[in-house]
Parts: sequence; C-alpha cells; structure tokens
Amino acid sequence: ATFGGVNLIDFKNNGHVIVNPLRINDQVMAELEDNMILFFTGISRSSEGIISDQIQSINSESRLSAMHDVKETAVVMKECLLKGDLKSYFSIQKNAWDAKKSSSKLVSNSLINAVADDVMGSGAHGVKVSGAGGGGFMIIYCDPSLRYKVTAILAEKYEGSVFRFGFTIRGAEAWKGK
Repeated sequence: ATFGGVNLIDFKNNGHVIVNPLRINDQVMAELEDNMILFFTGISRSSEGIISDQIQSINSESRLSAMHDVKETAVVMKECLLKGDLKSYFSIQKNAWDAKKSSSKLVSNSLINAVADDVMGSGAHGVKVSGAGGGGFMIIYCDPSLRYKVTAILAEKYEGSVFRFGFTIRGAEAWKGK
C-alpha cells in the first residue's frame, strides 16, 4: 500500500528489500478490483507476535516449508497477473492461504476461519488476511455476481465492516470530506 500499484517485494537475506512494480494491464487490474471485497474483521492486532512466532519456529521443517510455499505461490501469482490469468490466480490463492496458515498458528483464529469458511461456502474463490494475519483486514475474492450474496452473509453473521476501496498507483492516501 505504501508504494502503490501491485508489487512483488523481495526480501533478501542481507536485510535488503527490493520492490518490483508489476506492469499489469489496466483491464486486468479493473477486473481484479471488481473481484475483491475488503472486509475489516473488527479485530485490531499487532503483527509482532505472529512474526516472532514464525522466527522462533524457523527450525521447524514444516513451518519453514510453509514459508517457502508462500514465497513460491507469490511468484506464480505474479505470473498469472502479468498474463491476465485471473482464474489461475484465484485458484492459487487458496494454496497461498493454506501455506500462510501453516507458517504460524497465530495467522488465523476461529473468527477468521469462520469468515473464510462462510464466504468460500457461498462461492468465493479465496481469502487473504492482510499483513501478518491474526485479524485486521481480509481480502475476499469472488465473482462480481456474488458480491451482494457474500456481503450480505458478512453483514448478517459478523460485526466487521465491508469497505469500498480501489487500487492506486500513487500509494496509500487519506483524505477527509467536508
């Protein structure tokens, strides 16, 4: 969000971070945006505990493998976006979510799991928890024709809120209306 657009962020072993802006076709970006719902779970949390748990368990072969899977799915998803193949992008999103949950037991919780199960059961393609996980915002991927159905389920069953959003190439911005 800080950099704007869609980026593949590469975290190097030496602590350097490289932000690679992706040149995604405008029509693909519009379709991607149209297939996304931004849902605030109502839970505010610090990502520090999740990241600390992931670091402490780096010697766990299954958790390390999960983190490598997260990285690999990000590269495959990048290729799907560049090719405009959103169908594959959405199907890979499920693998990415499963890998992220396997990296730490703190990434998800009963509320996030319930929301994910309900929206997936309603036809959504996939979910992603923003940031490290544990709460905050969820991105729900679904066909635009199912948006009303999915948002109605969210409103009926959960105290969180659905937010309007749009991609920007300029990075995070805020404004206050009159």
